[in-house]
Amino acid sequence: QEVSILQSDICDFTGESTSMDSVKLSKIVNRLFEKFDDLAQRHGVQRIDVIGDAYVAATNLFVNQSDDHAARLARFALDMQAAAESISLDEYDKEDLNMSLASTMSRNSRDEFVCIQDFNLRSS
Repeated sequence: QEVSILQSDICDFTGESTSMDSVKLSKIVNRLFEKFDDLAQRHGVQRIDVIGDAYVAATNLFVNQSDDHAARLARFALDMQAAAESISLDEYDKEDLNMSLASTMSRNSRDEFVCIQDFNLRSS
């Protein structure tokens, strides 16, 4: 069975957590993940786990989505990027924050396709 998996990550989260107020950073991460959860539900994507600053989601894992699981996850990833970029960092006294999205399609425990997209969240 083919499964598509996506992981998003805030680049240098550990470094950011030492240089930024932890409450403000936590609010940014919570705001991001709330948006991601809404998008996951809209796209029929299953959130697998949240580990610190990493958000892991999959398609065709628990529900049969074999006809469009990779495309479904790709649309979700594009909407995740747009949602993340829509968050203003002004209220957090932060100029920018880098994120990375990595998507993998696996078949029989072998990774067949990996796509990594880096982008920045910026203040206005």
